[in-house]
Amino acid sequence: MKRFSALFLILISAPIFGQDLHLIERELVKFFIKAEYYPHNPLKATKKDGSVEDSVFQAKFLEITGTIPGTLTYPFDSLKLLNLYLTTGSIFSSNDSSARIYCLRSRNYFQYKFGDGVRSILLPVEKGALEFRRGYRNLYSFSDNKKTYYLGIYLFADGEGVRIFSINPKGSVDTLPLFKTKEGMKNKIMYHAKNCRDNPDGYIYFDALNKVLYMPVTNDSGELEKKPEAYKFNGKFFKKSGK
Repeated sequence: MKRFSALFLILISAPIFGQDLHLIERELVKFFIKAEYYPHNPLKATKKDGSVEDSVFQAKFLEITGTIPGTLTYPFDSLKLLNLYLTTGSIFSSNDSSARIYCLRSRNYFQYKFGDGVRSILLPVEKGALEFRRGYRNLYSFSDNKKTYYLGIYLFADGEGVRIFSINPKGSVDTLPLFKTKEGMKNKIMYHAKNCRDNPDGYIYFDALNKVLYMPVTNDSGELEKKPEAYKFNGKFFKKSGK
């Protein structure tokens, strides 16, 4: 109940003048609560995804984050407080502040800047990914040859994966096969490890300055090795660099 007390204080103290983003946040909170709790009581069982209220929240969230540029940098603290399964928050911004991933109600939304506006889409659920209200944990970005790429880090119960997004000239999201592996070119790579939960912040790390992705390696026992593999972007794709 502490979270909801804090949320109530935020809502009643938020200014209702100036920017409309405070009012927009209140509206989203209203739809979120209707979708999340039945009958609007946090002590009762949560509603199932796929309900009418869930669809209404999805549509409203996509509409707002896909048309109002200011939402790309707005903190949405109330939504973070409402997302009880994500104690560290549920919104991840790229390091260039041009894109975001929102993890809300077992859904993952990708919002990005395009021209002078913003767009927003639902991300597909990754096969085998952790479903219980936490799809992603980070979003990196880097630019090369006037093109920007985004690396979304998503979660499994026993590991992590990374997927690459980019925005094409028409404003749609592309998922390009930019990882060179033994099995061929892939859009995403992942790992599974018995001891992956030893580090709650995860093990996949991206060095944006040098465009190197550090990917954990597991041994024959299924446990993490100390030294990760390095994938360096060569201007066209990521390739193991031997670092």
